[in-house]
Amino acid sequence: MRVVVVGLGVQGRKRQRVAAGDVVATVDPAVSDATHRDLTEVDPSTYDAALLCVPDAAKAELLKHLVACGKHALVEKPLSEALELSLSQLQKLARVAGCFIYTAYNHRFEPHLARVRDMLRDGAIGEPYRVSVFYGNGTARLVRESGWRDTGSGVLHDLGSHVVDMMLEWCDRPTDDYSAVSGFRFENRAADHVVFQALGYRPALFAELSLLSWRNTFRAEVIGSSGSLHVDGLAKWGESVLVWRRRVLPAGRPDETVWKIPEGDPTWATEYEHFRNQCSIGATTDLTRDMIIDKALRRVADDPRLDSGGCMSHLGQVYSAATATAGVDVLLMDDDADLVDRLLTSPTVHEPGLDSVWRATASQRACTTEFLECRNCDLVLITRDVPTSSSGESDMTAIERLVNRLFQALAGSSIPVVVLSQVAPGTTRRWLDSYPDLTYQVETLVFGNALDRATNPERHIIGHEHSGGSLHPMHEAWLAVFPAERFVMSFESAEMTKIAINIYLAASVCTTNTIAELARSLGAQWDDIVPALRSDRRIGEFAYLTPGLGLSGGNIERDLASFIRISGSRGVDNDMISALLRSSAHHRQWVSRQLRDLPLSDGSTIALLGLAYKAETASTKNSPSIAVLEEFPNYVFRVHDPSADFETARTNVQRCESWEDAVRGADCLLVMTPWDMYRTIDGQLLLRLMRGRRIIDPHSVLAHESRTLTDVDYRSLRRLGPQ
Repeated sequence: MRVVVVGLGVQGRKRQRVAAGDVVATVDPAVSDATHRDLTEVDPSTYDAALLCVPDAAKAELLKHLVACGKHALVEKPLSEALELSLSQLQKLARVAGCFIYTAYNHRFEPHLARVRDMLRDGAIGEPYRVSVFYGNGTARLVRESGWRDTGSGVLHDLGSHVVDMMLEWCDRPTDDYSAVSGFRFENRAADHVVFQALGYRPALFAELSLLSWRNTFRAEVIGSSGSLHVDGLAKWGESVLVWRRRVLPAGRPDETVWKIPEGDPTWATEYEHFRNQCSIGATTDLTRDMIIDKALRRVADDPRLDSGGCMSHLGQVYSAATATAGVDVLLMDDDADLVDRLLTSPTVHEPGLDSVWRATASQRACTTEFLECRNCDLVLITRDVPTSSSGESDMTAIERLVNRLFQALAGSSIPVVVLSQVAPGTTRRWLDSYPDLTYQVETLVFGNALDRATNPERHIIGHEHSGGSLHPMHEAWLAVFPAERFVMSFESAEMTKIAINIYLAASVCTTNTIAELARSLGAQWDDIVPALRSDRRIGEFAYLTPGLGLSGGNIERDLASFIRISGSRGVDNDMISALLRSSAHHRQWVSRQLRDLPLSDGSTIALLGLAYKAETASTKNSPSIAVLEEFPNYVFRVHDPSADFETARTNVQRCESWEDAVRGADCLLVMTPWDMYRTIDGQLLLRLMRGRRIIDPHSVLAHESRTLTDVDYRSLRRLGPQ
């Protein structure tokens, strides 16, 4: 086979040596002994395949060129959906062209890792319970000095891709439960030390990755029901040891077998031979594994616990845009260099009107990764969103790191800092010990209407060191841009006000859902009741009186959880707040109860419209849709949402490009999110596309087609029917 080596860095030189006589050309724009500067200079008739050892950003164009020429390709891991063309598109093009694309994971050919795979498949240690991996090298300085490697998620994609691939090789476990534990940027712009885990399935996975391990280190431990396997070292670095321990019952020192391999790296040659063989037999390109690895790593990379700082989450992007609309210059600071680059041209969160405002205010915006540049500002806003668990518990790890780094950067200055992030009572006063020019301001943005609420606030609620104290002139100047009634109080009062607002909202949501449920069971029409309620001044025209699927989105749940935690430690009765959570959980299950009530068989096709927890947002935090997908693995779900994304390895969930595609052939339809586009669905077309006649529409999105749907088993929170 005739090959071209593209990229003559460390990896490329290794590939060149292994391919040896097969190499007919080399390509590198910056290396003098390369035979060509660009792959397009190489006559396609002179080679059969290319070995791509290039930065991620260069892979897409090279792969498109090779596929267009009908050439095979070995490409260094990882292969990401971040390419200009999706992996599914690339796979389709390669199959049409009859060429084989292979992503290189040479650890698959490490002798002891391959033996672990075979032993696990043979049941040598029974059921695997847990896998622990530490994988580190000492390349932090080399990466930092690189022109392209110190970007993105850093060590996570570099070494983590090997770990995810290894887990798929060993156990073939799902990857939709991967999450970050912690991430650090000790020396580099991108993460140089990451810990992540996967706890939703057996075996549980715990992985630690580092560019700060001054001696190359690899350790893996697999604990099973009848024994364990322990790998210490990779053959490419030195001696590699594998220990197999057989469990002694009920307890005792296990019998063990030890294998040792002296230093020597067989993986590159073995992998290249594997690639040659696959090309020779006409193997079909299959990038499924790459898609799974990429989704798993992006789940970890997008986990807020991996972020070590920065303000540019949803809250920060919305407030920066609102401020810029008033002609005020804004500096966006985040230590994720890739994010900063993207924010120069467009926001990374979805809100109505945000994209157009972002473009219109480009001249008012600058972006940086340097905390010290905040010293050039007149006012600093801390807008880091605080992540929450599914139960509403706040994770303060990232914002505590952010605050510490910011206060160090501002030390000795008198620049006022305003905390807009969602923090528990007592937090701002504790931070005051580290930085004196500090105030707290309650934010009450609403997903899907955040930009309007930021530019046209109902009121300003501000926490000060002293109740009723005067604000810094720069804070006053910023507030004047958004005139509204103002309440200045102590830190603790303002922090508690934020919680109180959400508790009253939660009470309204749960009260409405409970009364509407009883009304349906009695034959009362909720739509008749609502106008009468709004006319009562004690309830009001703006009261939340629309039945729904409980609390979701994370923010209200966070404040309820905070109240329960704080009140419990102070002896304050919180049964009423706990009852709100129980009520929310009951109403969140309404769709599930309807599905279980329907006479659907296993394997039935369910169309699900809407993943976001509410319309006009991309957030799926605590979304009822996600809960339904996870609760019913016995059905096939065809899913559509115009904005929200959901990554899963579940084979029973299919994403669709349109609502029409989603409902085609469906036995049942769930309309989960009241997007405006679903309100215009033509009922006759819908019934022609569907196979079944069952619709669960909690928000009455299809109420406009009620006459068309008379012969349908139609269930809504605002209509009579099963509860």
